[in-house]
Amino acid sequence: MPEYEIKPVAPQSQDWGAFDCGDVRINGKLIREAHRAQAHLQQLHGAFADNQLCGLLTLRAGHLSAPVRILSALGLGEIDVPTLHIEVLAVRVTHQRLGLGQLLIAHALRIGNRLQNDIGLKAVSLEATNESRAFYLSLGFECATSPWPDGSWPMWFVLR
Repeated sequence: MPEYEIKPVAPQSQDWGAFDCGDVRINGKLIREAHRAQAHLQQLHGAFADNQLCGLLTLRAGHLSAPVRILSALGLGEIDVPTLHIEVLAVRVTHQRLGLGQLLIAHALRIGNRLQNDIGLKAVSLEATNESRAFYLSLGFECATSPWPDGSWPMWFVLR
């Protein structure tokens, strides 16, 4: 496995049209999320090897509604949960199946744990595709019992 360095990415420093994770939906979403980062609405974190961006995730803080079983695990009633949200996690096709997705999730969870202590964050959330749901479940994320209307699956990692 190559040695990766994970660090914030300046969105204007990349040619987003050249980044290919093998899923045109996520490639397109990545371009939209880079524009949000250029507007300072979120942060991009990239995994680099030999100065090439090999994988990326977007992080933003907010409040999202959680399934009741998640709220009960947190000891909360029916309220929105302070969360660190991953809008996109993408790995270049040439770097897939090398553990890079796990490294990026571990990076997000480290940030989530720090923010838990700093600002009271309770969870890390994302919406998984049908193809990626098993991956996130294997990393300890919990999944809603049904998908959103767009087919994505709401998932949560409760910070302890």
